[in-house]
This record gives sequence, C-alpha cells and structure tokens, in this order.
Amino acid sequence: MITSGCVSAKKYEALEADLGKAQGELSAARGEIITLLGAHGCAPRLPLSAFLPEWPDPAIRDAFYTAFQRAEVAIDALRPGDRIRPTLVRGSGVALWHVSGVIEIPVQSDDIGVVYHEAFHGAFHGSALHRGDNERWGEGLCDTFRYFMEERYHSTTPSPWLVQARKALAEPDVLRSDSETVIRRYVLPMVLIVKHVDTDYATFAASWRRWQDEPPDLSKLFGYTPP
Repeated sequence: MITSGCVSAKKYEALEADLGKAQGELSAARGEIITLLGAHGCAPRLPLSAFLPEWPDPAIRDAFYTAFQRAEVAIDALRPGDRIRPTLVRGSGVALWHVSGVIEIPVQSDDIGVVYHEAFHGAFHGSALHRGDNERWGEGLCDTFRYFMEERYHSTTPSPWLVQARKALAEPDVLRSDSETVIRRYVLPMVLIVKHVDTDYATFAASWRRWQDEPPDLSKLFGYTPP
C-alpha cells in the first residue's frame, strides 16, 4: 500500500538528480584538492579521522573537510613554516582555536566559512604579527582570509556571512561609528585590509609575506586600532 508519506516517482527522480549533482561536485572538489596539493608539493597534514571524528552526517563532514583542505593548501602556499598546524577539528557550540592546534567549530551547512577563519588562526599565531599591538588584528586577518576563500569557492551561493561582508565593503565608512564589539574587532579590520589590497587575494598574499619579514604597525598603517 502506498501511504501519504511516500514521494512520487517524479519527486524521487528529482531527489536522485540532486544527490547525483552533489556527489559530482564533491568528487570534483576532491580532485581539485589533490591537484592543488600536488602543485604545492604537500599532502594533507590532518587525516579525515581527526576531522569531526564523531560527526554523524557524512555529507556535511565531507563538505567541511574539503573546505579545510582548501584552507590548508592556501595557507601552506603563503609561508608554510610560519604557522601552528592543526591537530584535531571537533564539532562544538562555539568557534575556537587553541594553541595546541585543536580547532572547535559549530557545524552548520550555511556557515562553512568558519573553517577558513579558524584554520587561519594557526597562520596568524605562528607569524611575526602575533606580538605587541598587532595582536589586535588577528580576528580581522582571519576574517580577511575567510572572505577571500568564500569569494573564491562559494560566491555563487553566498553564506549569510559573505552577504554581510559584501555590504560592509560597499559601505565601509558606516562601520567606523558602530560601537558593537564584533564590528570593531572583526568586520571593520577585515574591510580595511581587503580595501588596502584592492580586493585582490594575490596582493593580500604578497602583503602577508612582506609583513612577516618587516612587520608594520598595523594600527598605524590602517589608521585604526581594534579593541
């Protein structure tokens, strides 16, 4: 007997098509990661067994792991020696990076960019900028990396975070008068950095490398001091 809870053949075919498309995109992404890793002469440092090891949804876990590998390749291409490598990524109710290399992330399908932000903390904390007043720019730099990675890989289906980041970049002057801590510590520093490099990742990468050799006073450079 067919009950009201069953789907029609047409609906079932549509669901199968969607699943096939998602699997194809994931396969292509994995192929891209392998190509990128080979191009940079490195291999994934964190095995899948140490990435969300207890997460029950394999599709979301795979998508987040793909994003994590993209972040790893990009960070290694910046300055592979100047970073603290991740040792474990686990699901949590908060987003946190620990000096031990443990990363906690809230796993939500529309917030995959949190992987990019937290992964870049390892680069920042291992860099020449992780000292003195430049420490204030850590969250802004991590959001800058997140912005470029989301624009590169998720621009056609932007997350709510990327939508807001685009709005902030379009109206940067409005942010300076905002008293909200998250704006002053994360968003405005990101906007200032992205504008400084003309919204170009290659320019940001070149600036990052230069800043490791000759660390500037970032607050003086940008005319702003994050809280």
